[in-house]
Amino acid sequence: MDPKENDLSDLIAGHLNPQGSHGQRDAFLKRFIDSLKLPEAFERTLASIQREHGTTHLTHVTRFVDVVLEFPDYAIAIENKPWAGAQASQLEGYRAHLDSRYGGRFCLIYLTADGRPPGSMSEEIVKDEMKAGRLALLSFQRHIPVLARRLHQDL
Repeated sequence: MDPKENDLSDLIAGHLNPQGSHGQRDAFLKRFIDSLKLPEAFERTLASIQREHGTTHLTHVTRFVDVVLEFPDYAIAIENKPWAGAQASQLEGYRAHLDSRYGGRFCLIYLTADGRPPGSMSEEIVKDEMKAGRLALLSFQRHIPVLARRLHQDL
């Protein structure tokens, strides 16, 4: 396994895809959703999984969210930053795009090595969005330990 950001995002998307080559159907997806403890009830039938999802609902810049899981009435977006931090206004832009496209029915996951908050968002916004269930801070070390151990071995 090559521990580059895009390869890790491919691996994450592949495991969360019920039609993935892993043969586990929706087992990984269900466990992942349950682990998030999302405050909203939503139809958990996966409609689509996208890699490099364009922020088409932003007029000033197009960026690409690493992985987006779309459900009939909800979305989970994963921004994977195993080493580098977010670019200026990157997460704010993703949040604005998701809010515009999904009407506030989303969770943006910021996945880092250690679960740190995005430096590109104010502490107040991070706190408010986490409380509302629209932002989750996950870490490879805590939430995806098998992958984290493998990354450490490869480095």
